[in-house]
Amino acid sequence: MPDQDILQRLMPNTYVKYMAQAFDNHAALTAGTPLPAEGLAEYDEEIPVGTVLACLDNALAIAETPDWYLDWAKGMAEHYHGPVTMAAVNAPTLGDGLDAFVRYMPARVPYHRWEGRFDGDHFYCELTELLEFGPIRHIVIEIPLLVLHEYVARLHRRMNDRARLDLRYAHTAHAETYATWFQCSVQFDAPHNAFVIPAEWRAIRNPGFDANNWNAALRRCEEMAAPQERPAPELVREAILAYIDIDGDGSLPTLATIANDLHVSPRTLMRRLRAAATKYQIIIDDIRKDRASTLLSDPSLPIYEVGNALGFRDPASFGRSFRRWFNTTPGEYRQRLTANDSKR
Repeated sequence: MPDQDILQRLMPNTYVKYMAQAFDNHAALTAGTPLPAEGLAEYDEEIPVGTVLACLDNALAIAETPDWYLDWAKGMAEHYHGPVTMAAVNAPTLGDGLDAFVRYMPARVPYHRWEGRFDGDHFYCELTELLEFGPIRHIVIEIPLLVLHEYVARLHRRMNDRARLDLRYAHTAHAETYATWFQCSVQFDAPHNAFVIPAEWRAIRNPGFDANNWNAALRRCEEMAAPQERPAPELVREAILAYIDIDGDGSLPTLATIANDLHVSPRTLMRRLRAAATKYQIIIDDIRKDRASTLLSDPSLPIYEVGNALGFRDPASFGRSFRRWFNTTPGEYRQRLTANDSKR
């Protein structure tokens, strides 16, 4: 999956709202994102992955201690993961709970891939990064691994060195604090990111097992993990282009028309686009920009007809928009295209 697709995927608002409890300066926490600083704790829409990561980056900059995220993750632990929490808490065994986490958490946090595997007499909950995370790499890796650690520690009180945390990077500057958070050894420069336990621990019975709740949680997890609908901006763009292909007169559909075609209300469509950090008019503008470049490559098409084909009835309006897109005029742009063609 391309990075941009992952960054636009929607995540539950839970993690940012929980982050808001750790920091009083919500303006700094949400800086550079479309999230509102005021009322962040009550924010009720899903949030794109890119926005969540931007908030984590901001949190790193304003945190008072470098290990703030470990304290934050320990407090979150088995909570706040929707049906995955229900599954883990009600699982028959420790192994069943870990399997639920590995299988279903990517539906909530889509920037990691998880695998549960056996290697000799050990079981690995292995995490693979799907993005380049930069300065927050250790944060986004260690948070879910600490959540797993806390789950295992709840069912097996004497973890000691028979469990292990493997990390693919070098020692962090605050590595000496890890003993506060992890009841096991931590190995840096490992070949993978994983929480490793003796395979025999998987058979430990969960005293909180409830068959009805367990089965209900699995059904909800399966619903959550079902293939998601394509991103709203992609669906809207495709629907707009269909109108252009049919009409061919430069007229563009309204948001209400596209919402009707997608079987949602205009308000819902606006909300989904906003959650993906875009707006209907931005998509219209991008489509016009792409089509302007394509149409101007045909030297037989007068420039005023290009403007008409894009829905501009006023040549001056077309010229202003074109300069905003390409920092030049349509005529100069066409001349450059012609010159480049002649050099080939």
